Amino acid sequence: MSHPFEDKLFEFIGNPKRCTRREAREALDAVGGVTDERILSFTDYAVAFEHDGKTKKYAKAVKDSDKGFLILLDENEFFDILEGKSEPPIEPRREKPMLVMGHEENRLTQEESLKEYLTISECPTWQSTEPQCPMVALQKSTSDHLT
Repeated sequence: MSHPFEDKLFEFIGNPKRCTRREAREALDAVGGVTDERILSFTDYAVAFEHDGKTKKYAKAVKDSDKGFLILLDENEFFDILEGKSEPPIEPRREKPMLVMGHEENRLTQEESLKEYLTISECPTWQSTEPQCPMVALQKSTSDHLT
């Protein structure tokens, strides 16, 4: 059975009281979790360790948590789940809208963007001799379909 933090992306805010930030990251790595230094559209959890509550990162985490884009944990919740003492909160997770091609009206969720990319890249009219990153292919193919 896998750990509930396996393959989940985390953002640490502040410094833990129980250990160093590095030790917390290593413990998370040991169960298959991944940390990043910023909150991204793919971030699953933000962990609020000891901090003053005035950082932009914390404000963004609270805002994204309120919208259902990520789960905000405090230090005790994080370590209880990490150590198997409790289960992670069950909250519906909504996909963050993703801006494609810089047009507000073309907002797609991550899942819609990926489906669009896969559909277009499998299309027989899609010709490419060089590999491209998905966003370049998506931007090119989406603009081709919009014109």
